[in-house]
Amino acid sequence: MNSRNAVTFAAADVFDLLSKEDQERALNGEFKDNIISYTYPDENRWNFL
Repeated sequence: MNSRNAVTFAAADVFDLLSKEDQERALNGEFKDNIISYTYPDENRWNFL
């Protein structure tokens, strides 16, 4: 597994593309400090990770 960081700007939601294992890891906060996502205020419906 890569341990790289990322910054996204108004990126599409890709949670459903993750494996079930990685979805669980994401929900448990394992990637919290690895990815910073900047979004538009009106489009925050899916930005819960």
